[in-house]
Amino acid sequence: MARFLLACYPIAGHRTPNIALGHALTARGHEVAIYSGSMARPAIEQAGFVYFPYAEDVDERITATLLARDEASFAGNVSVKRASPLDFTKTSAAMSDWFLSTVPQQVSDLQAAIDQWQPDVLVTDISLFGPILVLKDLVSIPVAVFCVLIACPLPGPDAPTWGRGLPAPRSRGARLRSTVERLAQDRVLSGFRADANRMRARYGLPPLTETVTAYSGKTPLYMVASAPELDYDRRDLPPQVQYVGPCLWHGSGQQDVPDWLAALAERARPVVHVTEGTVHLRKPVVLSAAAQGLGNMDADVIMTTGNQRDPASLDLGPLAGNIRVESFVSHGALFPHTDVVITTGGAGTVLTALTHGVPLIVVPTGWDLPESAQRVAECGAGVRIAPKDCTPQTLRAAVDLLLSDPSYRENARRVGAALARQGGPPRAAELELRPLPHAHRDDGPSAGSGRHDAPRARGTRRHHVLTGRRAGARAAPTNKPGRSFFWPETATPGNPRAMARWSRWIGVGAAVGIISALVPVVRGDIGLDGALRKLAPRAQNVAEKPKGPSFEGLDLMRLQLRPRRVLTPLRDGKYAELTLDPVVQRAAEGEMKKYRVPEAGVVVMDVKTGNLIAYASYVNQGEKFDVNARAEAPAASVFKVVTASALVEKAGLNAHTEQCYHGGRSRIMADELREDLGAVAEEADAEGLAG
Repeated sequence: MARFLLACYPIAGHRTPNIALGHALTARGHEVAIYSGSMARPAIEQAGFVYFPYAEDVDERITATLLARDEASFAGNVSVKRASPLDFTKTSAAMSDWFLSTVPQQVSDLQAAIDQWQPDVLVTDISLFGPILVLKDLVSIPVAVFCVLIACPLPGPDAPTWGRGLPAPRSRGARLRSTVERLAQDRVLSGFRADANRMRARYGLPPLTETVTAYSGKTPLYMVASAPELDYDRRDLPPQVQYVGPCLWHGSGQQDVPDWLAALAERARPVVHVTEGTVHLRKPVVLSAAAQGLGNMDADVIMTTGNQRDPASLDLGPLAGNIRVESFVSHGALFPHTDVVITTGGAGTVLTALTHGVPLIVVPTGWDLPESAQRVAECGAGVRIAPKDCTPQTLRAAVDLLLSDPSYRENARRVGAALARQGGPPRAAELELRPLPHAHRDDGPSAGSGRHDAPRARGTRRHHVLTGRRAGARAAPTNKPGRSFFWPETATPGNPRAMARWSRWIGVGAAVGIISALVPVVRGDIGLDGALRKLAPRAQNVAEKPKGPSFEGLDLMRLQLRPRRVLTPLRDGKYAELTLDPVVQRAAEGEMKKYRVPEAGVVVMDVKTGNLIAYASYVNQGEKFDVNARAEAPAASVFKVVTASALVEKAGLNAHTEQCYHGGRSRIMADELREDLGAVAEEADAEGLAG
């Protein structure tokens, strides 16, 4: 039996995977303790694990930042604001303040926990830099990293620079651009690395020769709670990086399922779930847009605010009968009945949805969320909408798209199957640094070890299966030249000689304004200005699929009616097959020709799918033009179109509804139409023709 000390953030997205990992370890007979903040204490103790708390000042600082309610904090700035693109000093200072200011207290807390509880392995959250920057090189026990995000942030040629949610650099040009951006980004954040080196110097540790992010990968085990299929299918990661799949935990025991949730399984219409996660306490951008855009649609809409917010306090306006707002609903109970999930991109929500084969609409509002959004879009399991574009109309269009196009659900199921193949918590438990059986413990300290080791029978040694080093022996620093345990010195991304080879590229980049696009690595949805605007990969639009064909030159006046389909030529010599029904199209064209009307247009739409099934235009004499595309219809006809549109959008008009149009007192008679003499005079004055 071994002891595992897990260190993590207290918010649900971080504590839940660690609790799931803890259960997998205890199921194998090991003991587990968790070091976290006070928010996590009830869940940790309910799970039966030993709890080690953050120091009070660390707890207050981390909690206040994670649960920021306004735009003034670093979390608020990361999420929704964009500072000056050339304010490199402020960017590095903000990151140092957030990630490094609590490192000394983290080290002190964890050293005390190690001395008291004597674990065999320390597993740390990627956001806690005390174990990564300091303890890894001080304590004798192995330190492993547990990344609970859906993407691995370690740099490499198969991934773009981290933070903005860019597409994978698959072409040679994209890889070159990504390399230049990464090197420039390293220069931008050089102040952050300098602060990290000063922190290490306080503990007698040598300076880093690479970025802090790259150095976090220099542990004997780096687990990622995802799958390659969801992370650009990366093949550039070192061997200690292992994808383990989602580590989900929905509470212990049988949970009570409310009656309204149980009734969803018996409903025939779709279910849409909308959530902004557990730590979004600012303006409810997504919930507000969903409340306005999804009202009265033929679907049940379940919105959750998170336990930190009272639904009544959000002022979502009057809610339609198909919308239900709750503070919390178990995803384990809800997602089996859900057809579409709208989320800001939290890893827990995204992974749970994909595990159930549910497609997503992701509106990334900050932190690592743009990375989640782009990966969902690239694998075809959903669409990404920028927060500034999150309007009621856009959300409604995106929901309609995911409900009508089965490819999104098929891709979600495909990715879900790939996630399941990784093994989840049991696989993570297998990969952990499990010590071989050893003798009992006592309180006698081992010299220079930073912890207490139990006496052993003569000739016995304790080894760790992945490191192969004897317990109690100090590990060689992994950042000295030629001493890197897993990455050879020549392959280190932060190699100073490699930096020297690229310094000229960085100079050129600064000259053409590239640097202005590379600021802060942690900010979401940063616009690309200057020289990079034309090169910027565009986020996937909800109205189109990734890498779709070009419809340049499409002309609806040059239709070719075939027996079972309608085609139109494109500018590149290819043909586009339209949704038009050749039978309905011929009937529409035939009726207009039969009565030889001067000008007429017919547009027929399938109200269930939104597909156009007829698009006909007829001009009896003169130059031919698209009547449907010109605003020349008589007022009465325009009124009919507007009224019909309102009936479809607001009153639930469907294929089985009949609406009779009639005149009576509302008719416009010919003698009621008079020429506007004032407008004629003004037009004449403008043309210089007035008397």
